[in-house]
Amino acid sequence: MSTNLATIRQPSDLQSMFFLKASINDNINTSPLEGGDFVADPTKDPIQQAEDILLHYGVKVSEKISLPTFNMPEGLSDEQQYQWMMNSAKLANLEFKATRDKSNIAMISARKDVIEDGRPHITSIYDLIGNINSNYQKSFGEITKNATKFMEKVNNALGKMSSYISAGSDGKINFRKNDFLAEFKKNFSDMIWTDSVWGTELNVDNIDHCVKPIASFDSKPGMYDFFSKKLSGQGFFVKEFGGKVHIYPDFNSIIKISNTVNSAANGDIMSQAFQSLQTALDSHKNSVNNSVSRLLETFRQDNSHFETLTQLLIQLLKDLFQYNAGFANT
Repeated sequence: MSTNLATIRQPSDLQSMFFLKASINDNINTSPLEGGDFVADPTKDPIQQAEDILLHYGVKVSEKISLPTFNMPEGLSDEQQYQWMMNSAKLANLEFKATRDKSNIAMISARKDVIEDGRPHITSIYDLIGNINSNYQKSFGEITKNATKFMEKVNNALGKMSSYISAGSDGKINFRKNDFLAEFKKNFSDMIWTDSVWGTELNVDNIDHCVKPIASFDSKPGMYDFFSKKLSGQGFFVKEFGGKVHIYPDFNSIIKISNTVNSAANGDIMSQAFQSLQTALDSHKNSVNNSVSRLLETFRQDNSHFETLTQLLIQLLKDLFQYNAGFANT
């Protein structure tokens, strides 16, 4: 789904350019073999379970389909890049809602037949679909939404810097550093447990003592490994404790912004020194923006794969119902 800045600069343009890149044909034909009462290994994550079930019944699962990426045009200003990413986030959310609604409708349609059938392997397939949608697809969507809010908070907080700048003497720039720094930290007061975070180097061992998670959800077999593989080292920390999986933003970039501002002079400073300050701040800000941009693409690709597996499993249920009905009438 390639696009350019002109087509998605305004949120109102999103609907006109939006189209869902379907992972499979709505009329896809699967031909399940007589598979008995196969039930997937519940210790595996749902993605592996789904692939095992489909393989058992002879349903071919193609290689993971890659959606066209949102390629940012070159030559954009920092503000244009930020707006481009915010619009990309909105478009990714539209994709997610479309696939979620499609799956929900199919689940509701199949529910009556599943209840009437009642056999464990049929019920397990239906429950697996719900697990993929609720514990993986929905959770990933929640992480992406809150990570985007975090990015927005960072950019807005730095955007207030201009209010603390004025003309100084002898061609210098007057920067009310202390006032800005206090305001900057205040913007993140709802995200931290303690003010000591501003003097701490964060890692996966201490992050939960200093920063609040942007998402937490009940842990299921394989969930921690799945999200840790996707997010760890990509601008996020993943921890599992108390029966939940917790996702944290890498707050180190925010601490670096604070330290960079704190190292600057308060009051009149040379314009060249102020330019260097802005360059350093932009670098830390872009670290946050880039991590969220990567997250959006990872989510889009995985959401497409979730949809593929879900639709194949739903079609498998339909074919199993037809097969069993035909067998009963012989």
